Amino acid sequence: MAQAHLKRTGTVQSHSQRLRQKIDLVRPRLRAATGEAWNHPRLAQLYPELVFATHSIIRATNPSMKAAAECARARAAGDPVSCALAEYLEHHAEEEKGHDEWALDDLEVLGVSREEVWQRIPSPTVAALVGSQYYWMHHFHPVAYVSYIAVLEAPPNADFLEETVRRTGLPREAFSTQFYHSKLDHHHVREFDKMVDSLPLNEWHHSILGVNAFHTAEMLSRVFDDVVERFEMEHPALESAS
Repeated sequence: MAQAHLKRTGTVQSHSQRLRQKIDLVRPRLRAATGEAWNHPRLAQLYPELVFATHSIIRATNPSMKAAAECARARAAGDPVSCALAEYLEHHAEEEKGHDEWALDDLEVLGVSREEVWQRIPSPTVAALVGSQYYWMHHFHPVAYVSYIAVLEAPPNADFLEETVRRTGLPREAFSTQFYHSKLDHHHVREFDKMVDSLPLNEWHHSILGVNAFHTAEMLSRVFDDVVERFEMEHPALESAS
């Protein structure tokens, strides 16, 4: 059972530390994409698009997590990693249930009805981000889903959110999903890391985690890229008067 990894320096790394170290390699790309969106000069107008993209992703969290749990449970008899993973995913899927409703509430504060949201076609980039997880879990190994959770569960900074409310002039209630995750996700991250560290992972599992961590971070970055590019194409900035 490989519980830790010995670096050349002699420092012992836990499984979760190894995973997060890999994510850190692609964090600058993701930080640049999210920063371009959240620091956009017309964020007040762009923000509903960000919430819609958020809803498009999190509406799939509970179903995809349940599917990953089912795939892990199907392998559990002869696969200790899948056995331990199934229990966590089954429990955590219940905790994620209904989070998409919060995003819908935020959009209603912004004047976007639930009916409008459900009729609108999500971005193909979001479909690629979420859909690739089904490939990994059904056609390779459900442990890949661990990377998806690790990349997506990144708590926003509450102070930054407060500053964003002031900067945009939008109702604070329109940021309820973000504020909720800024408080709740810290607990989820600790719980998640503890679960990852308990898994009997080997180098093969870590290779899978690395591949999907890089892919998930890149696809999530493209989601933010697409939101900004589409907004600027549909709402070009007015040229300043000379």
